[in-house]
Amino acid sequence: MKSLIRNANQLLNAYQAGQETFSDLVLKAANLRAAYLPLHHPWKALI
Repeated sequence: MKSLIRNANQLLNAYQAGQETFSDLVLKAANLRAAYLPLHHPWKALI
């Protein structure tokens, strides 16, 4: 879980620094969610 928070913080920092566009931020956040969701709620990955 700590790595998820660290990755999310890195994404947000890059966005705030102007290194990422908002659409990149949304896409990467969705990818992060997809990567971590099955670890904590395996049944939700099926939906």
